[in-house]
Amino acid sequence: MTPKSHAETLITVFGGSGFLGRHVVQALAERQYRVRVAVRRPDLTGHLQPLGCVGQIHAVQANVRNRPSVAAAVRGSDVVINLVGLLGYYALVAMTLNTFGMRAEGQTTLPFPE
Repeated sequence: MTPKSHAETLITVFGGSGFLGRHVVQALAERQYRVRVAVRRPDLTGHLQPLGCVGQIHAVQANVRNRPSVAAAVRGSDVVINLVGLLGYYALVAMTLNTFGMRAEGQTTLPFPE
């Protein structure tokens, strides 16, 4: 199996529209990754679109309190990053990700400094 290129890799970022999240989304877009931003209000993420090429950054509705919405947001993702500000919700996101066979530990798999 050949490794995926950056352009073929889909990364879902929870909390990607926040202060820290927008910088992570921008860094991923600059490295040519496809980025799905999971947020409560996708209609308020217009500030993220200019950070990447057309169609590279896509916002989807998700609420970490709602398992089905988290499951839908991570479906098809190669990597999931959780930047949700309230740490109490990490356990819920981790539990949902584990349900789908994804690791929810602080595992870094991206070669960030290039």
